[in-house]
Amino acid sequence: MGLKSLVAVVLLLSLVRPGAAEDGCSAHPKVDPEQTSSSAQEKVRIKADTIEFPERRMVLLKGYTQLIRGGHRVYADELLFNKVQNEVEARGVVRLETPKGDSVETSILTYDVDKAVAVSGPATFSIANRPSGILGAEQSTVNAHGVAERVTFEGDDIMLLKNAQVTSCLDGQEDITFAADELRVDLNEGVRTGKRVKIRIAEPDKHKRAQKLIN
Repeated sequence: MGLKSLVAVVLLLSLVRPGAAEDGCSAHPKVDPEQTSSSAQEKVRIKADTIEFPERRMVLLKGYTQLIRGGHRVYADELLFNKVQNEVEARGVVRLETPKGDSVETSILTYDVDKAVAVSGPATFSIANRPSGILGAEQSTVNAHGVAERVTFEGDDIMLLKNAQVTSCLDGQEDITFAADELRVDLNEGVRTGKRVKIRIAEPDKHKRAQKLIN
Protein backbone atom coordinates (compact mmCIF):
# COMPACT_ATOMS: atom_id res chain seq x y z
CA MET A 1 0.00 0.00 0.00
CA GLY A 2 1.54 3.30 -1.13
CA LEU A 3 1.30 6.70 0.47
CA LYS A 4 -1.40 7.81 -1.95
CA SER A 5 -3.72 4.93 -1.04
CA LEU A 6 -2.95 5.41 2.65
CA VAL A 7 -4.13 8.99 2.48
CA ALA A 8 -7.46 7.68 1.22
CA VAL A 9 -7.74 5.32 4.18
CA VAL A 10 -6.20 7.24 7.07
CA LEU A 11 -7.93 10.49 8.03
CA LEU A 12 -7.24 13.07 10.72
CA LEU A 13 -9.64 12.41 13.53
CA SER A 14 -11.81 15.12 15.03
CA LEU A 15 -14.28 12.99 16.97
CA VAL A 16 -14.99 12.96 20.70
CA ARG A 17 -13.75 9.99 22.73
CA PRO A 18 -16.51 7.53 23.66
CA GLY A 19 -17.76 7.61 27.24
CA ALA A 20 -16.75 4.90 29.69
CA ALA A 21 -18.87 1.77 29.62
CA GLU A 22 -21.35 1.18 32.38
CA ASP A 23 -20.58 -1.86 34.55
CA GLY A 24 -22.85 -4.64 35.72
CA CYS A 25 -26.42 -5.59 34.99
CA SER A 26 -27.71 -2.02 34.99
CA ALA A 27 -25.98 -1.37 31.67
CA HIS A 28 -28.28 -1.55 28.66
CA PRO A 29 -26.17 -0.67 25.60
CA LYS A 30 -28.01 1.15 22.84
CA VAL A 31 -28.12 -0.58 19.48
CA ASP A 32 -28.19 1.26 16.19
CA PRO A 33 -30.72 -0.69 14.06
CA GLU A 34 -29.05 0.56 10.89
CA GLN A 35 -25.70 -1.02 11.81
CA THR A 36 -26.57 -4.71 11.77
CA SER A 37 -25.02 -5.89 8.48
CA SER A 38 -22.24 -8.49 8.47
CA SER A 39 -18.89 -6.81 9.08
CA ALA A 40 -17.10 -9.29 6.82
CA GLN A 41 -18.71 -7.59 3.79
CA GLU A 42 -17.73 -4.05 4.77
CA LYS A 43 -14.69 -1.98 3.87
CA VAL A 44 -12.20 -1.10 6.60
CA ARG A 45 -11.51 2.54 7.48
CA ILE A 46 -8.77 3.67 9.84
CA LYS A 47 -8.51 7.11 11.43
CA ALA A 48 -5.75 8.62 13.57
CA ASP A 49 -4.07 11.81 14.72
CA THR A 50 -0.59 10.87 13.41
CA ILE A 51 0.94 8.24 11.14
CA GLU A 52 4.44 6.69 11.10
CA PHE A 53 6.22 4.03 9.01
CA PRO A 54 8.56 2.10 11.37
CA GLU A 55 9.35 -0.34 8.55
CA ARG A 56 8.20 -1.01 5.02
CA ARG A 57 5.46 -3.51 5.84
CA MET A 58 4.19 -1.72 8.96
CA VAL A 59 2.12 1.40 9.51
CA LEU A 60 1.88 2.85 13.03
CA LEU A 61 -1.03 5.14 13.86
CA LYS A 62 -1.01 7.12 17.09
CA GLY A 63 -3.15 9.49 19.10
CA TYR A 64 -6.86 8.84 19.19
CA THR A 65 -7.08 5.99 16.67
CA GLN A 66 -10.14 4.28 15.31
CA LEU A 67 -10.80 1.24 13.11
CA ILE A 68 -14.25 1.12 11.53
CA ARG A 69 -15.80 -1.79 9.67
CA GLY A 70 -19.55 -1.60 9.23
CA GLY A 71 -20.91 -1.32 12.75
CA HIS A 72 -17.68 -2.64 14.31
CA ARG A 73 -15.47 0.03 15.88
CA VAL A 74 -12.11 -0.35 17.62
CA TYR A 75 -10.82 2.63 19.63
CA ALA A 76 -7.21 2.58 20.87
CA ASP A 77 -4.18 4.69 21.77
CA GLU A 78 -2.22 3.03 18.94
CA LEU A 79 -2.97 0.91 15.88
CA LEU A 80 -0.17 -1.08 14.23
CA PHE A 81 -1.16 -2.20 10.73
CA ASN A 82 0.72 -5.14 9.18
CA LYS A 83 0.27 -4.76 5.41
CA VAL A 84 1.54 -8.28 4.65
CA GLN A 85 -0.73 -10.14 7.07
CA ASN A 86 -3.53 -7.58 6.64
CA GLU A 87 -3.92 -7.46 10.40
CA VAL A 88 -4.28 -4.59 12.86
CA GLU A 89 -3.00 -4.67 16.43
CA ALA A 90 -4.68 -2.20 18.81
CA ARG A 91 -2.70 -1.21 21.92
CA GLY A 92 -3.08 0.93 25.03
CA VAL A 93 -6.60 1.70 26.20
CA VAL A 94 -8.60 -0.41 23.73
CA ARG A 95 -12.35 -0.70 23.28
CA LEU A 96 -14.21 -2.82 20.73
CA GLU A 97 -17.88 -2.13 19.97
CA THR A 98 -20.05 -4.39 17.81
CA PRO A 99 -23.03 -3.40 15.62
CA LYS A 100 -25.46 -4.87 18.17
CA GLY A 101 -24.09 -3.06 21.21
CA ASP A 102 -21.65 -5.59 22.71
CA SER A 103 -18.34 -4.22 23.96
CA VAL A 104 -14.88 -5.42 25.03
CA GLU A 105 -12.30 -3.39 26.94
CA THR A 106 -8.68 -4.55 27.01
CA SER A 107 -5.07 -3.39 26.60
CA ILE A 108 -4.34 -5.29 23.39
CA LEU A 109 -6.50 -6.60 20.55
CA THR A 110 -5.77 -7.98 17.08
CA TYR A 111 -8.18 -7.60 14.18
CA ASP A 112 -7.89 -9.84 11.11
CA VAL A 113 -9.06 -7.64 8.24
CA ASP A 114 -9.70 -10.55 5.84
CA LYS A 115 -11.74 -12.68 8.27
CA ALA A 116 -13.27 -9.89 10.39
CA VAL A 117 -12.15 -11.75 13.52
CA ALA A 118 -11.12 -9.83 16.66
CA VAL A 119 -9.05 -11.40 19.46
CA SER A 120 -8.34 -9.60 22.74
CA GLY A 121 -5.95 -10.04 25.62
CA PRO A 122 -7.33 -10.12 29.21
CA ALA A 123 -10.58 -8.17 29.04
CA THR A 124 -13.84 -7.09 30.57
CA PHE A 125 -16.91 -7.30 28.36
CA SER A 126 -20.63 -6.66 28.20
CA ILE A 127 -23.27 -8.35 26.07
CA ALA A 128 -26.07 -6.11 24.85
CA ASN A 129 -29.80 -6.70 25.24
CA ARG A 130 -31.31 -9.12 22.77
CA PRO A 131 -34.76 -10.70 22.29
CA SER A 132 -35.24 -13.67 24.61
CA GLY A 133 -37.83 -16.32 25.28
CA ILE A 134 -36.84 -16.61 28.94
CA LEU A 135 -39.92 -16.79 31.15
CA GLY A 136 -40.24 -13.74 33.38
CA ALA A 137 -37.91 -11.47 31.42
CA GLU A 138 -39.60 -8.09 31.21
CA GLN A 139 -39.82 -6.68 27.67
CA SER A 140 -38.22 -9.96 26.52
CA THR A 141 -34.65 -8.73 26.92
CA VAL A 142 -31.55 -10.02 28.70
CA ASN A 143 -27.91 -9.00 28.89
CA ALA A 144 -24.69 -10.12 30.60
CA HIS A 145 -21.21 -8.96 31.60
CA GLY A 146 -17.96 -10.56 32.69
CA VAL A 147 -14.19 -10.97 32.50
CA ALA A 148 -12.02 -13.31 30.44
CA GLU A 149 -8.40 -14.12 29.72
CA ARG A 150 -9.23 -13.85 26.02
CA VAL A 151 -12.29 -12.77 24.02
CA THR A 152 -12.71 -13.72 20.37
CA PHE A 153 -15.45 -12.32 18.13
CA GLU A 154 -16.25 -14.34 15.01
CA GLY A 155 -18.50 -12.15 12.91
CA ASP A 156 -21.33 -10.31 14.64
CA ASP A 157 -22.90 -13.06 16.72
CA ILE A 158 -20.35 -15.61 17.97
CA MET A 159 -18.23 -14.88 21.06
CA LEU A 160 -15.53 -17.29 22.29
CA LEU A 161 -14.26 -16.84 25.86
CA LYS A 162 -11.13 -18.31 27.47
CA ASN A 163 -10.95 -18.73 31.28
CA ALA A 164 -14.06 -16.61 31.69
CA GLN A 165 -16.62 -15.60 34.27
CA VAL A 166 -19.96 -14.45 32.89
CA THR A 167 -22.89 -13.07 34.87
CA SER A 168 -26.31 -13.18 33.24
CA CYS A 169 -28.74 -10.36 33.90
CA LEU A 170 -32.49 -10.87 34.05
CA ASP A 171 -34.42 -7.58 34.17
CA GLY A 172 -31.31 -5.73 35.33
CA GLN A 173 -30.58 -8.21 38.15
CA GLU A 174 -27.64 -10.61 38.40
CA ASP A 175 -29.13 -14.10 38.35
CA ILE A 176 -26.61 -16.75 37.21
CA THR A 177 -22.80 -16.64 37.04
CA PHE A 178 -20.92 -19.04 34.76
CA ALA A 179 -17.21 -19.82 35.20
CA ALA A 180 -15.60 -21.86 32.42
CA ASP A 181 -12.24 -22.75 30.92
CA GLU A 182 -13.79 -22.22 27.50
CA LEU A 183 -17.20 -20.81 26.66
CA ARG A 184 -18.89 -20.35 23.29
CA VAL A 185 -21.75 -17.85 23.26
CA ASP A 186 -24.21 -17.59 20.38
CA LEU A 187 -25.30 -14.00 20.92
CA ASN A 188 -28.39 -14.29 18.75
CA GLU A 189 -29.76 -17.47 20.32
CA GLY A 190 -28.41 -16.87 23.84
CA VAL A 191 -26.98 -20.41 23.84
CA ARG A 192 -23.79 -21.03 25.85
CA THR A 193 -21.70 -24.17 25.56
CA GLY A 194 -18.43 -24.69 27.41
CA LYS A 195 -15.76 -26.89 28.96
CA ARG A 196 -15.47 -27.38 32.72
CA VAL A 197 -18.32 -25.03 33.50
CA LYS A 198 -19.30 -24.06 37.05
CA ILE A 199 -22.58 -22.29 37.79
CA ARG A 200 -23.58 -20.14 40.76
CA ILE A 201 -27.21 -19.01 41.18
CA ALA A 202 -27.82 -15.69 42.93
CA GLU A 203 -29.99 -15.42 46.04
CA PRO A 204 -33.63 -14.90 44.90
CA ASP A 205 -34.33 -11.68 46.79
CA LYS A 206 -30.84 -10.21 46.81
CA HIS A 207 -31.73 -7.35 44.47
CA LYS A 208 -34.92 -6.45 46.35
CA ARG A 209 -33.12 -6.42 49.70
CA ALA A 210 -30.45 -4.15 48.22
CA GLN A 211 -33.12 -1.73 46.99
CA LYS A 212 -34.68 -1.58 50.44
CA LEU A 213 -31.31 -0.71 51.97
CA ILE A 214 -30.80 2.06 49.41
CA ASN A 215 -34.26 3.49 50.00
